[in-house]
Amino acid sequence: MALPMDVLEILGPGGPIAARLSHYEVRPEQSELAAAVDDVMRRGGRLMAEAGTGVGKSFAYLVPAIAAAAERRERVVIATHTIALQEQLLGKDVPFLSGILPAEFSVVLAKGRGNFLCRRRMWLALRGGKDLFDGRGHDEQLERLVEWAETTDDGTQQGLPFVPAREVWNKVNAEAGNCLGRACKHYEECFYQAGRRRLANADIIVANHHFLFADMALRRNGWNLIPDFQHLVLDEAHGIEDVAGDYLGLGVSRGMVRYLLRLLASKTGKGVLYTLQGSERAVEAVRTARDAADGFFMEVASWIRAGKPRNGRIHHAELFPRTLAQALDDVASAVQRLANAIESAETRQELTARASRAGALAGELRALIGLDREGHVFWAEEDSKGNVFLRSAPIEVGPELGEHLWKPLESVTLTSATLSAGGEGGFRHLAGRLGIETTRTLCSGSPFDYREQARLIVDRRVPDPREGDAYEDALPDVVLRHVAASRGGVFVLFTSYQSMDRCHAACVASLRSDGFVVFKQGDGLPRATMLTQFREAGRAILFGTDSFWQGVDVPGDALTTVIITRLPFAVPTHPVQEARTQAIERAGGNAFSEYSLPQAILKFKQGFGRLIRSRRDRGTVVVLDERIVTKRYGRLFVRALPDIDVEVLER
Repeated sequence: MALPMDVLEILGPGGPIAARLSHYEVRPEQSELAAAVDDVMRRGGRLMAEAGTGVGKSFAYLVPAIAAAAERRERVVIATHTIALQEQLLGKDVPFLSGILPAEFSVVLAKGRGNFLCRRRMWLALRGGKDLFDGRGHDEQLERLVEWAETTDDGTQQGLPFVPAREVWNKVNAEAGNCLGRACKHYEECFYQAGRRRLANADIIVANHHFLFADMALRRNGWNLIPDFQHLVLDEAHGIEDVAGDYLGLGVSRGMVRYLLRLLASKTGKGVLYTLQGSERAVEAVRTARDAADGFFMEVASWIRAGKPRNGRIHHAELFPRTLAQALDDVASAVQRLANAIESAETRQELTARASRAGALAGELRALIGLDREGHVFWAEEDSKGNVFLRSAPIEVGPELGEHLWKPLESVTLTSATLSAGGEGGFRHLAGRLGIETTRTLCSGSPFDYREQARLIVDRRVPDPREGDAYEDALPDVVLRHVAASRGGVFVLFTSYQSMDRCHAACVASLRSDGFVVFKQGDGLPRATMLTQFREAGRAILFGTDSFWQGVDVPGDALTTVIITRLPFAVPTHPVQEARTQAIERAGGNAFSEYSLPQAILKFKQGFGRLIRSRRDRGTVVVLDERIVTKRYGRLFVRALPDIDVEVLER
């Protein structure tokens, strides 16, 4: 096959993919998507493409990306949200295509600095010995890292044969601001620099959304993490408004401050300052800052618990004192003075990095206390573990993305199984939120026969969720009834931890007595481990909230029923939601129809999409929220789904 590459020929019945895969099925939806991606990469522009489950999105954008790289020597960045999709691309799809296409191209996974081992910091930590570590076994872990450093190919944390403690890895990784560059004696064998060189020579770069936004932020100041590229494919693009909002916002927590101070000088006499002579002033500054942090975050926590306002939104500047910010500045000054007096370049760099971090936290605190970010919403919150945060987020991310991400690129493709809120102009909502202009759109349906493979049941034997306790009291019995009717594994999806915990507590004993293995988000198991055990358990029930509505793939009989307990409207009183809806109303719009409803529909489609993952799958989606059939807007949820009948169970 000679260049130029014909993507439709490659994906077609007589192409190399079909020749290699005996059970390969040509999917018109995949070809349609591939042609659209290829066209936008060749001609330039913006494409928003919704591709239903089973379309084969990854091949549909990888083949045009390979054509751009191999035929036209144009660099493509593919950004995903989940590690699972990155593993699929790098571990399966790319090697397959590389083996069958007569094209020369390289693909590299972009990883942040914190993923790489730094040899200089590793040896520095080893010399510091037991004076650095509070936890038991940390010095033994460090010795294992030294042994591993001699055998690893890329020096990234993902290749470690064990999971190091956070405090250990953070003392040996290639953290930002703690690099000697070419002055380092380990520069030529540096794992991070080798990773940078691989990126610089890559034709196609796979990154996560956070890495992409980090690169965008650095480019505004003349730096970059990703070498210049011409084309961007954003897969799993339905969630990038929230990811961008998190990244472009500010945040300081009690845990962050305590961790930094503990690295410098802990209460138990451990930390980098205790390994150095002449550090008394710096140690005293750390003690003062620790006391200031305790007092500051106690004051913030008291304000939160007072509940005025109930959502913790901060409307007035200088609500909290700047004492902690000043104390952190004092730490930064004292540590930097100590660094300047030290002969060792390695130790000086380590201290300088800690001083810079203390100064950065002080700066963010001042901005948060002074409400110094125009167009941001500010709030305070306390999590279930007692960690206290001050946060901000941009009310609108579209202008920032439009100017600093989309504008410089020749082509941008946004794709997901859920980009359209349904109906005419269904892409308009997300395009507006993300600052995408002059956009071409494509909606490729799923090749699956949902009428044949799935049932959608609306159970009205539960009160309207807005009835509060009456709804929550009725929920467990109805959940148990549908679990009993299931053929295998069940997801029960909630929109709040409180509702999930209450229902789980009422159901768990009965479920276990009936032989089900019960999982609940937040019980301590990592998400990936929980999913693996769920798949292997057979008759299993998983109670989950936000992260299990999307990015989860459980094909076959391991998952045959998805119970959606209520329509996934975001909590309207959350500070970010409140600020965004208020901004729409001030501009003369309708916040419910323009924001809250489309957001809920997109998330509902994600939850629905957990069920059917292959042509062999069969199952039932149960909705325990009667508003989907009793409210006019409820029809829009159903209309946004693939063609499927709705069965209503009346009271």
